[in-house]
Amino acid sequence: NLIFAIWGRFSKNYLKFFINQADYLICLSKKQKTIFAKNGITPKIESIYTNYVFNKINSLGKARNNIIYVGRLTYGKGIGLFLGAIPIIRKKVKEVTFTIIGDGIFRKEVKKMADADRTVKYEPYIDHQKLQKYFQKSRLTVVPSIWPDPLPRIAMESIARGTPVIATNSGGLPEVVKNGLYGYIADKNSDALADKIVLGLKNEKTLREN
Repeated sequence: NLIFAIWGRFSKNYLKFFINQADYLICLSKKQKTIFAKNGITPKIESIYTNYVFNKINSLGKARNNIIYVGRLTYGKGIGLFLGAIPIIRKKVKEVTFTIIGDGIFRKEVKKMADADRTVKYEPYIDHQKLQKYFQKSRLTVVPSIWPDPLPRIAMESIARGTPVIATNSGGLPEVVKNGLYGYIADKNSDALADKIVLGLKNEKTLREN
């Protein structure tokens, strides 16, 4: 932890020095723009969203009772929150399954849960084309970031495939998901995340039609 703390302080000042040599800075979200400005970044800052058109594919009637997580298995990406939410969801929703795709320092914990629980499926990696089919066949996508994620592509790809997103109130996620429109925004804890996932399952049809 001490090494990470020292490296974090060094890298922050190192990057700040070089970023401040620029004339213009483009961020992926308004939240990222705000964070940069508060941390002494002096060039002119604008936010331009990733060019992604939500020409959603209606997958109603094809969706399985599955909830999917895709991303690095790290603390910052919130996989720990999702693992904590799974037992809570199972108590409230019958016959629900969970698919976790990704790799990282929480891999052992995820694999252990998948080995012990038939409702949890773990895949370290799948190709992008297959991932799109996973989105289409799942009822919800979970993006439980703890760190201020600028604008996760996973959330946008899921929405574009017609699958609602349950995300945490972190970084640029609320700007894309828009609470109650394409999904729901949860506080950064497992109980709140589980509650929003259950709500998303209940209101899935309405979210898909937005």
